[in-house]
Amino acid sequence: MNQDLNDPIRRIVTAVCDVLADEGVTNLSLRKVAAKAGATIGLITHHFPNRAAMVKAAVEKTWEDECSSVEWPETGDKEKIIRSFDVFLPLDEVRRRQLSVWIAFWALSQESPELQSVHRKVYPYVRDKHFIWLKTLGFSNERALVLADRLTMFTDSLLLHSVLDTEYWTPELMKNTVSDMINDVFTEAALIIKKNSKASG
Repeated sequence: MNQDLNDPIRRIVTAVCDVLADEGVTNLSLRKVAAKAGATIGLITHHFPNRAAMVKAAVEKTWEDECSSVEWPETGDKEKIIRSFDVFLPLDEVRRRQLSVWIAFWALSQESPELQSVHRKVYPYVRDKHFIWLKTLGFSNERALVLADRLTMFTDSLLLHSVLDTEYWTPELMKNTVSDMINDVFTEAALIIKKNSKASG
């Protein structure tokens, strides 16, 4: 049985996710969440006093769901690395709905210290996951950190653009763009290995 049915808080958070996916953050309201969750407005405001609090709970649930689906690479296995990016791409309806939650999160974060605190947890977590496999390719700590930042920001940018122009950013183009970015990283790593080999020889 879906545990959301027996947990009113989870029902509310799921309802927030559904409203965001179906109607966007500008149409997120207590009334709509209450109707979807089968909960009273009083119960919702008791746990989530404002829109930012609702979005925070929704994005934390979405992040938890996404993390359960991704296998973070710890070596230079290119295919596994690419798969770890593809997990976040809106390639199907489930992931498109998850991305809607992130769009709402980004929209409200500028003026919400509470949401900014979520960013300060998620961003370094993802960056550090990239740093691990980048180091195995032979990059220095400094360069690996630069590339990890670049890859993390690249992902967010790709996700945002995929929403702004869905006709252009087809699943195939998104996947090819990820592959190209990773190939560039491997090309740079190969040049470093070649340079170091010449220096030691």
